Amino acid sequence: MARKKYRSSPPPRARRRPAARPSVTPAAPAGSRPTRFAAASKSTAPVDWTYEYRYVIADLKRMGYTTAAMFALLFVLAVVVQFFLRP
Repeated sequence: MARKKYRSSPPPRARRRPAARPSVTPAAPAGSRPTRFAAASKSTAPVDWTYEYRYVIADLKRMGYTTAAMFALLFVLAVVVQFFLRP
């Protein structure tokens, strides 16, 4: 594909985001080892996955019903073509 020719000035360039500054963390107490996942390991409460993903179960049921209806429609159409539309 040919390159676009601009009659006036060239197109504006995308603005660059300023570089992210590293965050300053407080000093750790003496004798402790730093961990990468300290924030993630602090939550000790168990997660109720049924509550968290209840919408997923509803979507899967809806997709299952739709799939079953489509297969039933294909079966009915195959029967109609097989018995009624053949000479």
